[in-house]
Amino acid sequence: MKTTNAHDGAAQGLSAFAEFHAATETAAQDAASGTERSLVELPPELLERIGSHLGAKDLVALTRTGSRHIAASFAYQLNQARTLDAVRKACERSTDLAVLTSSIQGLRPAHQVDALQQWATRLRELPAVRRSDRVADFYAVVASLPHIADQPPLALKLRLACHDSAWSAVEAGESEEAVAAAFQLSSPREMKRLAWTVAHKEASALVGAGASVADTATAFDLDRRGYDYLAHRSVDGPAGAAVLAGQRVQEVYQSGSFFSNKRRGYQFHFSEGAIRRLDQMVFDGPASQAVLAGERVVDVFLRHGFSNVSYHFRLQELACHGPAGAAVKAGEDVDAVATRYGINAPSYLRRWAQESGESS
Repeated sequence: MKTTNAHDGAAQGLSAFAEFHAATETAAQDAASGTERSLVELPPELLERIGSHLGAKDLVALTRTGSRHIAASFAYQLNQARTLDAVRKACERSTDLAVLTSSIQGLRPAHQVDALQQWATRLRELPAVRRSDRVADFYAVVASLPHIADQPPLALKLRLACHDSAWSAVEAGESEEAVAAAFQLSSPREMKRLAWTVAHKEASALVGAGASVADTATAFDLDRRGYDYLAHRSVDGPAGAAVLAGQRVQEVYQSGSFFSNKRRGYQFHFSEGAIRRLDQMVFDGPASQAVLAGERVVDVFLRHGFSNVSYHFRLQELACHGPAGAAVKAGEDVDAVATRYGINAPSYLRRWAQESGESS
């Protein structure tokens, strides 16, 4: 009997919530269209819920309807909407931090956190070359808000949330221990790289913002290990973003100077591991997506400029398990399918067809 009552109570609760949500949506639509129908009759908590669905323009229109009740009811939501607009703009250009800080401080504590979280998310999505100055602004605002600053764990969580990698976080001055915990770093290789980055923040930050690996390593007189770490920093930043956006792997690592035969006159520096990571990133991302969507393997391979020819065979194998294999399984001629999908080793496709037929 207890189970039945609990079930009935839960069902009633869900039904009431659904009705409340539907009423909120309807009222929000009425408000957005400039209609004052029954708004003055709604309780404050529902008006606040309606306001959370509206943008600044709609809220401004409502506060100008002539009704003091409506204007007063939506005043806070209007301030909140304007503050969030200011936060979004702060990610795009320099802003008056004192004014923005005052606006955020005028929000309730939970809404302050929400505004900062939205700001951090937008910062994390910015290209590294545009993020560094904006992160400094974000840090300054977080530190100046009493409600946030009085809670060190919350302030740390917000600061870390604006970084796209552990490396950018320590470059900004965060502690090695906090960053390792937040980004779940634990392997000896990761921890060594993190410790190195803490000790070479300036060099790492320059490469993270797009500077040449070879030039930066030379300027800071770094050894082979430092050179390799900088190359991986580029992969985790501008170089990785570039190849995922469609630039050819070979062009990206050459322009980023992942290799150099000029250091100390005779030493040859070459980060093979970093270049392999670029190849793998492209294979896991846009190249595989293109092949599975039906593009010719040879075209995809050449377009992305892989440094290692093995990825040509891996893409062919992927096509065999994807659209090319499906065509053969449907009865099409193997050689004709191989030509259509740019597979220069039909033996892969023929073998796949045989194995697939045997397994079925």
